[in-house]
Amino acid sequence: MLKSVLYKLRELVTRFYDPVVPLAIGSCTIKAPLSHPLRRILNDLPQFGFNITRLATYIHRQYPDCPIIDIGANIGDTAAFINNYRDLPVLCIDGDARYFGLLQSNTRQFAHTRICRALVGETDEEKNKVLVREKGTAFLKEDAQSVPFRSLENILEEFPDFKGTRLLKIDTDGYDASILRGSKNYLIARQPVLFFEYDPGLIQQQGEHPFDIFGFLEQCGYEYVLVYQNVGDYLLSLRLSLDKDKIKDLVNYYMGRHTALYADLCVFPKQEAALFEHTRESEIAYFANLRKFKL
Repeated sequence: MLKSVLYKLRELVTRFYDPVVPLAIGSCTIKAPLSHPLRRILNDLPQFGFNITRLATYIHRQYPDCPIIDIGANIGDTAAFINNYRDLPVLCIDGDARYFGLLQSNTRQFAHTRICRALVGETDEEKNKVLVREKGTAFLKEDAQSVPFRSLENILEEFPDFKGTRLLKIDTDGYDASILRGSKNYLIARQPVLFFEYDPGLIQQQGEHPFDIFGFLEQCGYEYVLVYQNVGDYLLSLRLSLDKDKIKDLVNYYMGRHTALYADLCVFPKQEAALFEHTRESEIAYFANLRKFKL
């Protein structure tokens, strides 16, 4: 009850005064607006975000040269989550002016993190979009003004050390599928592990069918999927070529949730069957230990 009152009070205050203040992410500290929802999320959901820490750990142990790309980097929280494990090379990409300033200042403490201000699209082109900030995140909507977009491959010409990324993370409020589709040649050639937000309602709002991304990834050589609830909990695993009915069930489960409930998908290429199985077993063991049970 008291916590709820404090949240409402903070929401009221930050309508008029929204200072940038420290925010602890595990062993790291960054700065965020007082209104940023990550503050409340981490307080209420202690597992949130740390799945990316563990995924980086598993991948780095197999591939010591482990550059990571974070599209939709926001204030640099993913870099902070990863640095709870180790200061790995992370390329943080974001196109929002206010968040980019915080991203820049927050990542100075991480020696191997690089930043790029860009909106990532399917191709290099101008689009009639405007970037809107709401509840701590940024999203695009139609506008009379055109803004430049860059493809991932174009950006990587500027940051060639990240062409061999082993983990590509995307969080762009419904544009994840579009960015993946625009990166098709890169995905086929490099086969990084993917970690992206999957909200079928948001995907549908962009004029895409929520099922299409699964077939697309299979065409690109991907097969194994770990499904997480958006609160950070591991839920289940799937195979793209075998579990069509389960995928349909998954999509139907998350449809109509209005962003209150969605999935994060970690997708492995066919060639990474051993890494997938190690990750799956490690995640099951992690949550079994966390919840004090043994099967």
